[in-house]
Amino acid sequence: MQIDIKKFVPNLKLSLIDVAADNVRKTGLEKGLDELIDSIDRFGLLQPITVFPKDGRYKVLVGQRRFLACNKLQWTEIPAFIIGNLSSKTKVIVSYSENAHRQQLPYEDSVQACNKLFDQYTGSKKDRIEKIQRDLGISKYQISKFLAHVIVPPEVRRMISEKTISEDLAYRITATNFPNTSKIIEIAKKAPRMTKAESQRTVEFGKNNPKASVKEILDYARKPPTLIKFIIHLEPDTMEIMKKVSKKRRMSIETFVKDAIERSIEET
Repeated sequence: MQIDIKKFVPNLKLSLIDVAADNVRKTGLEKGLDELIDSIDRFGLLQPITVFPKDGRYKVLVGQRRFLACNKLQWTEIPAFIIGNLSSKTKVIVSYSENAHRQQLPYEDSVQACNKLFDQYTGSKKDRIEKIQRDLGISKYQISKFLAHVIVPPEVRRMISEKTISEDLAYRITATNFPNTSKIIEIAKKAPRMTKAESQRTVEFGKNNPKASVKEILDYARKPPTLIKFIIHLEPDTMEIMKKVSKKRRMSIETFVKDAIERSIEET
């Protein structure tokens, strides 16, 4: 994908610039901003921002945090690349790629970017996921996860961004209790104070008892059930593969194995 850079302007007026709605980075903007401000103040802006013209003004597509930092420093001008007109879809791709290459994009922004592209592409679900994979350079599994996570209530997604609950657990609680939003939120708020085993039992009991109240689910989760110990002997190479796959999917090995066993049982 070639981006048409019309010209470089070393002193574009900040008063003429706004942040583009297509910029995928919408959360975590303040994180590390003080350090960026200090760096720019000491060494100057080493990388120009990228903007496109609209209605007599300019929209920042790449370099939103640099733009914010320079505003905080009360600069009146900023160096910028001015690009030609792009489709909304291309703007999302360019913004995502630039941000992801600099550092991992926040969870919420990734969810929104994947779902926005999925809605804009045509074809079957498989075709659209393959197009997103091609354009964003992330795995099909990751894309499918971000697409699925759009059902997670915004309040719970904020908990994920704040790292008070894992992506995996938040989704499992949501999928188990969907579409009962209040039930999902109430259980998710309790989850950070649970042990791993308790949170697992919360999901399992909710899945097997969809009409259970939140109190019934939490009471069951806190009461250790009778367990049967099941030992599987694995080759070291197999164990290493499982570690890599579970890490990539952001879940524990125990959850990964348990899910695999449950899926196999459901398919028989």
